[in-house]
Amino acid sequence: RLPMTVAFMALFAAVIADRFSPALGRALLWPLVALGISSIAWWIHTEQLGRGDLRPYAVVQFLPMLLMPLLLLRPGALHTGWLWASLGAYVGAKLAEHFDGAILEALGVFSGHSLKHLLAALGAWRLRRPCKLVLHRMDDMRMTGKRHPYSSDFKIGLGADLRILAYE
Repeated sequence: RLPMTVAFMALFAAVIADRFSPALGRALLWPLVALGISSIAWWIHTEQLGRGDLRPYAVVQFLPMLLMPLLLLRPGALHTGWLWASLGAYVGAKLAEHFDGAILEALGVFSGHSLKHLLAALGAWRLRRPCKLVLHRMDDMRMTGKRHPYSSDFKIGLGADLRILAYE
């Protein structure tokens, strides 16, 4: 549960950065990740005490899932379709987890737990595309606050006197 929680908190911070403010998203990233980790640590701690308190974990899992559709209604640089598809896969994974036994009984081959992992993988696969996003230079500077190195490929044709004759 830890990797999924960390990834979902990071995604939530990235969507906040994209839809509201890069500074806000950066400021919330580590507190959200720490909150997610703390919710799991609390769950483990209370499980060892025999109580198994899942309330903080439930808030960390479901509050962002409820807020994410509202965030996706705002314009942003990240492709909204991929985010909706990933969110849908995440919701499907949570439902499959909840109805684990019923799904196994109905299908006889796959349990909800197996389906949960397939849907989570589908959501992660859908999110791989925004990682290829190339931002306009001003958007990049706005989001990161700094300049990044760049490269350029070109060919220059020089004459015998070293004057530039051609540029491609």
